[in-house]
Amino acid sequence: MKREAVVLNTDVKLLPIAIDEQERLRRMMHLIYKPVYQHLWQDNGEAYVESQYNRDQVMTELALENARYYFVEYKDEVMGMLRYLFDCPYPESAHHNVTKLHRIYLDPATHGSGIGGLLVNYVVDQAAQAGQKSVWLECMDTQEPAIKFYHKMGFYTERPFQLDSPSMKPEFRGMLLMKKDL
Repeated sequence: MKREAVVLNTDVKLLPIAIDEQERLRRMMHLIYKPVYQHLWQDNGEAYVESQYNRDQVMTELALENARYYFVEYKDEVMGMLRYLFDCPYPESAHHNVTKLHRIYLDPATHGSGIGGLLVNYVVDQAAQAGQKSVWLECMDTQEPAIKFYHKMGFYTERPFQLDSPSMKPEFRGMLLMKKDL
């Protein structure tokens, strides 16, 4: 089933990702993830990008009925990606009708353009329309700009936790589970 593009405004569209676009997604993530997050990893983020955007992983993620996975197009150029999942409870939660904002990555050239807020609002609106009770996400506790952004978007810190990732530098494994009630 091929879904249509979602037009958010005159400059921003969401283009559903198909499995034949996995290599394009992987290459893009090397370009947009690593400049912002390479300092977190002992290998500059190489293993993370390869583990999350290899063909098998992308096929698995695309096969999930509750998942939405998009390229973000800005002014007719793909500048990022968005992935969220309906009915995806956070760890140790009894609530099943919640949406996880799993990934939102944008080319650093777009930071400050309002695209991030537009995408978060879109996910929140989709979750509300689907009858979800909240939207949640995981954010690194050392990423102050991201934490401020999510607070501005109405999210609050539900609880801190530690990421168990051997290739990540230990001082950057602190995470926040953030949530917005609908």
